[in-house]
Amino acid sequence: MSMLETCVGFKHSGVLSSVIIPEKGPICIKLEEHGIHYKIIEHRISKETSRLQIFIIAVQFFVFIKKNRFNILHSNDIHCFRILSFVGKLLRIKTFCHVRYKLSRETIRYFLKRKPDALIFNSFFMKNEFEKNENNSEFSKKYVVYNPFNERNYFKPAYRKHMREKWNAVNKFVIGIVGNIGKEKGVFDFVKIAHSLQNYYSDTVFIVVGEDLTDDQSELGRLYEATRACDMFEQFVFHGHESEVGKVFSGMDLFLFPSHFESFGRVVIEALLSRLPVVASRVGGLKEILEGNPGARLVDPGDIDGFVREIIMIRTLIDSDKKDFIEAGKKKAIKAFSVESITDQLLKIYNRDLGE
Repeated sequence: MSMLETCVGFKHSGVLSSVIIPEKGPICIKLEEHGIHYKIIEHRISKETSRLQIFIIAVQFFVFIKKNRFNILHSNDIHCFRILSFVGKLLRIKTFCHVRYKLSRETIRYFLKRKPDALIFNSFFMKNEFEKNENNSEFSKKYVVYNPFNERNYFKPAYRKHMREKWNAVNKFVIGIVGNIGKEKGVFDFVKIAHSLQNYYSDTVFIVVGEDLTDDQSELGRLYEATRACDMFEQFVFHGHESEVGKVFSGMDLFLFPSHFESFGRVVIEALLSRLPVVASRVGGLKEILEGNPGARLVDPGDIDGFVREIIMIRTLIDSDKKDFIEAGKKKAIKAFSVESITDQLLKIYNRDLGE
């Protein structure tokens, strides 16, 4: 969604953009709804991709880019940059590359062989991680620009009743987690926290939103076993994948995210914009984007007792109808991550480099 929201922000600023995407999918519908031009070109490149395949992809990129006479080429992901950089150098167009994930030195050298005019990171944490793996002098221009968010996509109170009925949680306190099912996202810590909370509350339902990306669904199986082992399977709802997270957030009372690693942590900002209090791990990009937000609490990763304490404190405030901190958290998130603010930052970076 960051790419879509950025393009919409560009459009509102009077800047036209086109998107190259690898395949037909739901994002195409969204782009069409907003009047954003796009071109489908399969461009996933790996070390196994043949030279002939790379050449064919490069020709498609070259024709499309030359025809449209772009001023800037911006790769939304380092894994999509290799072909874009080649064409950019041929056509003498400035190239920018977004770095959003933790990368090995080998990956950096392969995909950034032709260096971009500037690297853009989604957090200072990711910038620092990148610099650990590469000599700073190789990439002289590095910027940090956070992901943009449109709050209207997330706060959807009209769905609250429907979601809670679906989860059989109408008169319950609902705590949720959103993300791919696996150890790194803290989903097994989520179960441990839920088990400990049963010593304090008996009216809580725990919602797991996300899917298991393993071929054999082994992580989901392990999660089922973990809930059964602590006799809590009946208190859990496994919602599965949800493309419109604003809907599931509408049914929750608190968002819990005990992740072990996050380069940014998009989902916690989405939760704040959905007017939810957040308890998350003090790790990676989460620490950076949540510190100082009144709607969020940070706990060291793996500190189960710490998470439980923070949840109890938040619930005590909610039960006492002292909810001002939640609205304050949403307002601070809107101010820091609005589409207008982030788009303006990107355009300033573009103009700065184009003006050289």
